[in-house]
Amino acid sequence: MSSSLFTKIGGTELIEDAVNHYFEIICRDPELSAGYAGVDIEHLKPKYVGFLSTAMGGPGDTGVSFGEAQCRMARAGANDNVIELAENALVQGFRDAGLGVDLLVQVEAMLRFMSNELVASRESGKVLTN
Repeated sequence: MSSSLFTKIGGTELIEDAVNHYFEIICRDPELSAGYAGVDIEHLKPKYVGFLSTAMGGPGDTGVSFGEAQCRMARAGANDNVIELAENALVQGFRDAGLGVDLLVQVEAMLRFMSNELVASRESGKVLTN
């Protein structure tokens, strides 16, 4: 039986660290930070941790749903470039958190899949709920 990506990366602690790094990157980038104007980032961080934990096969469902994340990016006027920048920032967050190359490739593939779903659903006019 194979273990989940959540287990392989070491669980919540590494995801929390990656999310912290992600928001540091976001806040330094004017194009990406525009989507979070007026948002309490400290309140949002645990939701991202919950979302990513669940997406990686971990426990709980305390995060934002994929649909909520999609709506936030759409409201911010996210185009393909912004989505790619956000994805890259999250991958960099996991790299900065110390995730090894082999697992980083798996995380990046999962994030790329989710980004592709976001673009496809936006283009079709459908909003995904999860």
